[in-house]
Amino acid sequence: MVLMARYLKAVYDQVLQHWDVKRVPLMKLHKQSAVAQLIIDKRGRLIKFRLNHSSKVKMFDKTLIAAIKRANPFPPPAPALRKLLRTQGLEIA
Repeated sequence: MVLMARYLKAVYDQVLQHWDVKRVPLMKLHKQSAVAQLIIDKRGRLIKFRLNHSSKVKMFDKTLIAAIKRANPFPPPAPALRKLLRTQGLEIA
């Protein structure tokens, strides 16, 4: 469980580094959230992703999707996480 939490933090931090929220009006950022599911291979490459829960703010979702794409590839996951990340994926919010 600790291993997954560390990997989730690494992926989340990498996405945040690439997220250009300046394009989203400040009023629209307040209390917004979206959930994306990422399928990642053993080398850390993004195989596919989808937005599981939209923020209902088009620009917010659009900038999140762009950040996920720019953040790819991610750090290679530990061997113990590879199957889970390839089959069920990882949710970031």
